[in-house]
Amino acid sequence: MSDNATVLLGIAALAFLLFLMLYIQSTITNAPKKPFTSKEKSLSPESIKDDISKYDLGDSLKRLKKMYSDGHLTKVEFEQAKNKLLK
Repeated sequence: MSDNATVLLGIAALAFLLFLMLYIQSTITNAPKKPFTSKEKSLSPESIKDDISKYDLGDSLKRLKKMYSDGHLTKVEFEQAKNKLLK
């Protein structure tokens, strides 16, 4: 191979590597991000009411009961949130 062909081949290889690096970077940058959720999040009756107010009363009471059954709420928190819903 001549020196010119070697230089062109080297430039082509570098261009391909640059393209590959930019493609990978854009793929990583544009990847969907999952929101951070903590299982140890403190739940207050106010935040629970705000969260479940998007649903009708029956669904809200069912969700509250499930949260209580799953251990996410204490009996006091459950009763407070339920009473707020029923007001």
